[in-house]
Amino acid sequence: AEHWPRALELLDGMVERGVTPNLYVFHALVTAFERGSYVEGPLELLDGMRVHGQEVSILNYAMAACVRSGHFEKALGLFAELRGRSLSPDTYSNCLVMFALMGLGQFAEAEELHRQAVKAYVCPAWWRLVDASTEGGQAGKELVLVDLHFLLVPEAELVVLMTLLMLRGHAGSPWCGRDVLVVCGRGLRSKNSEGKVKTAVVRLFERELKLKFGIAERDKGGALIARGDDILSCVGVSEAAGRICSEVVP
Repeated sequence: AEHWPRALELLDGMVERGVTPNLYVFHALVTAFERGSYVEGPLELLDGMRVHGQEVSILNYAMAACVRSGHFEKALGLFAELRGRSLSPDTYSNCLVMFALMGLGQFAEAEELHRQAVKAYVCPAWWRLVDASTEGGQAGKELVLVDLHFLLVPEAELVVLMTLLMLRGHAGSPWCGRDVLVVCGRGLRSKNSEGKVKTAVVRLFERELKLKFGIAERDKGGALIARGDDILSCVGVSEAAGRICSEVVP
């Protein structure tokens, strides 16, 4: 059912009463737009000046909805809209659009966008090739190191999924078929010293991707390692992305 017109009425009523909508309200609105197949809904919010400084978050929610449903071209269009409105993409924006590019098989374009984002200090360099011997592996062999420090859990999970897509689907990439080392951190600043990112990645590997992994020596147990052959046979990447994109990023 199309409930988004009623949702917009409720938003206008909140504003008229002097109540400032928060991000959860806008997330609910974008969800209503998605369920009603009203693609122009997020842009209507922006054009109607109803967003109260939350433009990037609203477009992120809309891009996440597109990624969740596999409408990658629409996600790219929203990212172009974000840039066209002179808004600055954040880390989550870049995660979403890079995943959309990879979903369309445009791996080189995703890598180039990542390089641009790093150069512009929008996000850190998430990926790099390192000598496996420096990480306790075989000398003369390279592996892909993924650094998840300073990322929120949904961002970290998307970066991990993008890494797996690169290792599996981009035959022209120097990464294809390589082992991966995921540096999650030890959660020293987390409650009870339990790293939220590491816990989330372990759950992602075990429950959703059925991916075998080990605990690496690096960072005193704050890193995970998975072998290239196991990565090629893991399952559920698209489903995991859908689950991640259904969660609210604060």
